[in-house]
Amino acid sequence: FRRVLFRSDYDLLVPRFISPKVRVAAIHYDLIPLLFHPVYLKESFYFTSYASRLRQLLSFDLLLSISKTSTNDLVRLFPEAGSRIKTISGATDPFFSFKNDSSEVTFHLKETLQLNKEFLFHLGGPEPRKNLDGAIRTLGYLVHQYNRDLLLVLVCNPHSKEKSVLEAIARECGVVDRLRLLPRSEEHTSELQSH
Repeated sequence: FRRVLFRSDYDLLVPRFISPKVRVAAIHYDLIPLLFHPVYLKESFYFTSYASRLRQLLSFDLLLSISKTSTNDLVRLFPEAGSRIKTISGATDPFFSFKNDSSEVTFHLKETLQLNKEFLFHLGGPEPRKNLDGAIRTLGYLVHQYNRDLLLVLVCNPHSKEKSVLEAIARECGVVDRLRLLPRSEEHTSELQSH
């Protein structure tokens, strides 16, 4: 088997083999561009490019899918590929996880982010499928309907217009002072998740 790391990203080169034919396994992440095609495949160039790559993926001998959800999406839309799909875990083994027990790091993070109370943590991006507005509305509901004293930490990099929209939703829900926008960086994210 040759293993191919296959994503449907537009700029990824997928190898082609000439005879003798080799058996090829690919790691399948998701079908997000297809499932949300009005957002990702609006332009004909992207549609054509994605369709070509997807056909190539479906021709491979073995598809290693990173989650049950990704497998289910693939089987639902392309049942003929079902016998060639194996679900694997895309996450890192817990053995490799890092938990920082340093009180100094915890104090620094809490001070920097003004985390003076319990918080909800949302790791995503400003794309519709990540439902950041839903997270903000949920915070508002918990705070005002259930009297929960919570913050919401959004780990993402929204553009100024997207940030304004999120802040407007937070104002509408009466939780703008409870919103913490943390730019996405590996260092901050891993530290925050370990607490």
